[in-house]
Amino acid sequence: SYSELFEDATHRFNTSAFNLMNSSKVDELKFLGFTLFSKTRVGICLGIKKGLALAPFSSPFGGLSFTKPSISIDIIDHAVRELKEYAIGESLEGMKITLPPDIYAESISNKQLSSFIRAGFTISSMELNHYFNLGSFDHNYINDLDSDARRNLKIALKKELEFTFCTTEYEKVLAYETIQKNRSEKGYPLHLSYRDIEKTQNVIPIDFFLIKDPDGNANASAIVFHPTDQVAQVVYWGDLSKYKQNRSMNFLAFKLFEYYAEPKAFLDIGPSTEKGIPNVGLCNFKESIGCNVTPKFVLEWNP
Repeated sequence: SYSELFEDATHRFNTSAFNLMNSSKVDELKFLGFTLFSKTRVGICLGIKKGLALAPFSSPFGGLSFTKPSISIDIIDHAVRELKEYAIGESLEGMKITLPPDIYAESISNKQLSSFIRAGFTISSMELNHYFNLGSFDHNYINDLDSDARRNLKIALKKELEFTFCTTEYEKVLAYETIQKNRSEKGYPLHLSYRDIEKTQNVIPIDFFLIKDPDGNANASAIVFHPTDQVAQVVYWGDLSKYKQNRSMNFLAFKLFEYYAEPKAFLDIGPSTEKGIPNVGLCNFKESIGCNVTPKFVLEWNP
């Protein structure tokens, strides 16, 4: 029933298929619909873990779902009040909700934020989420970069690097292993296994890319999800320190912008903060290649 009502969810992380696929990560999974004037227009997928309701529980963001793109603020207010009453009735210890960045649905996201805050939710953190406006990509891209980024991209272009959209299982595994090595070199965790990504591909379209040098060595790679038809999301990307001098990340960003410029409106590069604290180097790199920043709010409420 939830799937039928909200089959055109604001983003695919809110679909019943995605949440059911990840249900083993929580104690219980709840699909709620809120009715006003005999119509169910707002819903939410909640993962219950140790008495805490999470939306999302296994994705970068969640929030409410709607039966149509434009919902009036009073209907959202009603749904949020009903959600709180549900949590109290179920004796839940609290709720944690991460809203999508504005590029996914600016009006709806801001209405949700207003409704949740007025209902007593507090902002526990505000993440800085970088994105590239693909409508701005054109043949002047290189000239519009700042001097360091422009120099790095020109170095990469002289290296005769190859940008590959992965079609074979071997290429996709190689792209994942390149990310794996990158995370290991930097000491960062890698939350999704290759098997996790394979499973996710059943409900969310996923692209894999490789950057190779003329000798065929994988220098860098990217794994890109499609949460909506208008936004592609870089879930993982990275290069190997061994080939850092090739400036393959600048080349990878340039080619991804070029690749998605026609079918998509935005390329979501993801957060550059951890619990609201900026990774300054990451922020500076993303902005040097032409990215803008939008907030991603994490909201919490306790009865």
